[in-house]
Amino acid sequence: MTMVKKQTDRPLLGIIEGVALAAVASVIAILLFALIVKTFGLSDAVIPPVNQVIKVLSILLGSWRAVKSGARGLIGGLAVGIAYILLGAGIYMMLEGAMSPIGVLLADLALGAAAGAVSGILIANLMKK
Repeated sequence: MTMVKKQTDRPLLGIIEGVALAAVASVIAILLFALIVKTFGLSDAVIPPVNQVIKVLSILLGSWRAVKSGARGLIGGLAVGIAYILLGAGIYMMLEGAMSPIGVLLADLALGAAAGAVSGILIANLMKK
């Protein structure tokens, strides 16, 4: 008799789903934020910090999906964070026709890795309870 794997036993699929969920969440959040900026005439100075918050929250959501699917907390979150940032950099390159400055990319990778790792660890430990 062949055992059918549960969805919760597929960590790689969970990581891919986590990155996709994080990307979709980011697009929705950025569109809502753009509407708020346009409607209320907010200064451009608020955009960079809010974009960072959107990235971190999206990675948190993606890490939750990955860990829920069986990925180990640290590894799953780290993978989601790094893959999410690389996906975003790739999309930016396609849209702009140029790469982000290397310093910006490295800072984003550090943010993504840290946010993913911390999120993954926290989520894995909270799910145990």
